[in-house]
Amino acid sequence: FPSHDSKAFNDTEKNWSVIEKEGFAIFFAIRQLSHFLLGYPFIVETDHKNLTSMFKSETPKVVRWKLALSEFDFIVRHRILELLLLYRLNP
Repeated sequence: FPSHDSKAFNDTEKNWSVIEKEGFAIFFAIRQLSHFLLGYPFIVETDHKNLTSMFKSETPKVVRWKLALSEFDFIVRHRILELLLLYRLNP
């Protein structure tokens, strides 16, 4: 199910790379929806292909996110064509 939660980046977060910002969005959304997601496998769909391998990174920030999300059973999947078509049909 789509989520429409939001958070403004602080000054430090504004300096993150695009992939880190989008990775944080996944982290933030899963934590916000944890009461719905915990105990169920789920798929995070993205139009940013690099996010599919981001959680393999060993940077301290990403390692912290991985540890915090380790209790969840999920995969990140790239779905550009389907997401673009859906957007065009429902702008």
